[in-house]
Amino acid sequence: MPFLFLSTACTTASADRDAGRVVFYTSWPQSTTRQVVDAFNRAHPDVRATYVLGETLELGARIQTESESGSLGGDVVVLADPAVTEVLARDGAFAEVPLPQFAEMRKGYYDPRGRWAAPRIAVGALWYNVEALRSRGLAPPGSWFDLLDPRYAPLTVMPSPVVAGTMATLISATVPDRRFGWGYWRRLAHGGAGFTNYVTDSARMVAARQAGIGYTLSNYTKQYPLHPKGSTRIAVPREGGIIVPSAASVLAEAPHPGAARTFFRYLMSPEVARILVKDGNYSPRLDAPTPQGLLPLARLPAMRLHTDWIMKPESRNEIQRRWHEVTGLSGG
Repeated sequence: MPFLFLSTACTTASADRDAGRVVFYTSWPQSTTRQVVDAFNRAHPDVRATYVLGETLELGARIQTESESGSLGGDVVVLADPAVTEVLARDGAFAEVPLPQFAEMRKGYYDPRGRWAAPRIAVGALWYNVEALRSRGLAPPGSWFDLLDPRYAPLTVMPSPVVAGTMATLISATVPDRRFGWGYWRRLAHGGAGFTNYVTDSARMVAARQAGIGYTLSNYTKQYPLHPKGSTRIAVPREGGIIVPSAASVLAEAPHPGAARTFFRYLMSPEVARILVKDGNYSPRLDAPTPQGLLPLARLPAMRLHTDWIMKPESRNEIQRRWHEVTGLSGG
């Protein structure tokens, strides 16, 4: 369900009660988050940054609950699902913090009003285990429709859109597309593909050679240890991958607004861009290099997202209902 941000009568959030502290809510992997936070703490010894990890939908619900009770604990948030970011921005959850760094970033990856900006851009695509496919005489998948081939489907694992915001974003791109629709996912499920909860699960399974192909984010190729004799690659299908900007925002009721702005500004810096690119992410900074093994962002085929569709309550309900219907899953 889309989130409704409700302001409270609490006035303490407008005062920077502890300017030497900032709390970062994030859906990034812990290893990436730790690198960024540690680098910030070295660069800004007068401000101590800490972080809270969570899935995108979980963090959105947490912000809503804490705001309603007047006990918001976070200052800056990063969310991987663009639809959730749009909802929270629309409902007034974010402060407006325009930055001079916006001039150094690609347009489309920041809000000119400063309600959000994306320091990290991941690509939702197909990660495959080279040896698992080679042992079966299979080429890497070049199309989403290759997965419907009975040779590929049983080797494939996908997360659930009921749980994983990134998968819900993929569903929002495919279901309204007449080439796909729900029929695509029914055929994939009935063809033997496996489904789990999170994008991290599919990344882990491909790396461990428990699956041959998995839908995940480009950055997770750096996060999971490989099978001792394994190697992995990213394949962006010809129909396009899902470009997933992880948008950062300063919360409107941040307990430490001054420190929050300092941290928000640092997230758009060249130092953070270097950390993120090394971990397999794109950066929207114009001076950032392309992650190793990936196409330049400008040449990357991308599927069209339908964020208006996915933000509607009836669409979220439909995703859950239809996903259970087409896959036969009773849980996530």
